[in-house]
Amino acid sequence: MMAYYQAIKHGNSYSYIIPVSGRLSKDLLGDDAISLGAKIFAFHGKDDGVVSIGGGRNAVNILKENGAYAKFVEFDGGHHGIFNQMKSRISQLVNQKIESLN
Repeated sequence: MMAYYQAIKHGNSYSYIIPVSGRLSKDLLGDDAISLGAKIFAFHGKDDGVVSIGGGRNAVNILKENGAYAKFVEFDGGHHGIFNQMKSRISQLVNQKIESLN
């Protein structure tokens, strides 16, 4: 949830934000100004029993509605947290972004 919140409230402070198995609801946004800028790459397991995948989908929709660049990657199975398949994809993304800086 914190990663999504940072994306919409402090997005100009980041290049990329990578939420994992989180959610963001409109009631958490408050009346403060929205500060977008970071590109969001969200990851979520379809069978997360703690934070439903619908929470992640909704978070990305809220970000997109507010003009953010956001991608949502769903994984079969999974649990709440980072499992091997997700870890591999996140590592690939981070390495790709680091290499693009050179």
